[in-house]
Amino acid sequence: MEQLKAKFGFDPKATFEVPQKTYDVYAGAAKKGAQLEAEWNTLFAKYAEKYPAEHAELTRRINGELPDGWEKKLPIYKPSDPATASRKLSEIVLTAISPVLPDLMGTYLGPPPLSVIPNIGFKVVLLILRVPT
Repeated sequence: MEQLKAKFGFDPKATFEVPQKTYDVYAGAAKKGAQLEAEWNTLFAKYAEKYPAEHAELTRRINGELPDGWEKKLPIYKPSDPATASRKLSEIVLTAISPVLPDLMGTYLGPPPLSVIPNIGFKVVLLILRVPT
């Protein structure tokens, strides 16, 4: 281990050493990040003044919050309701909540393609991403 440390210019006897250059690089990145964040916050504040409704919506999405009252759009089921396929129930729920959740996204990861699955009628643009194997 001492030979490896010496080969790369470290003190072979030091048990844990972080060169000052490393601290300097990370401090520089933090400073630049703080500057960029301050610029973003200023720009975002101007956006809030000019587009208050859009700012509120974007802030809600960034914070991962759901719109007020979204759950009122959920269908209500009773134990006495007839049995229904889970894909059909999923369609019903997604169709009901999509108007109040414009940022709703979903994924489909496996076969068969959606075009051959019966009872899929979710009326929202659906992106299918294929992960290379």
